[in-house]
Amino acid sequence: APGTFHFALVADRTGGHRAGAFAKAVAALNRLRPAFVLSVGDLIEGYGDAETTAAQWRDFERVAAGFEVPFFLTPGNHDVQTAVTAAAWRERFGRSYY
Repeated sequence: APGTFHFALVADRTGGHRAGAFAKAVAALNRLRPAFVLSVGDLIEGYGDAETTAAQWRDFERVAAGFEVPFFLTPGNHDVQTAVTAAAWRERFGRSYY
């Protein structure tokens, strides 16, 4: 209907990670064509050194690049909990709020 829109939420990706599940969700959301997608945070596991954290972000960004609609990131505790993860967030995305 005119004047309405739909958006989607992407849930926590941590704990019990299932390979390929996020990519399937991206493809399904692209078919639904929401106005935008919003994350609820916890996009990476976030534990480990800078190299591990960077690898986790690269994997996430590779799949998230498949969104065909605007995708808004919200950090969760796994994304910014340690000094390493907080620095990685700032380096990639800048501030942690809108």
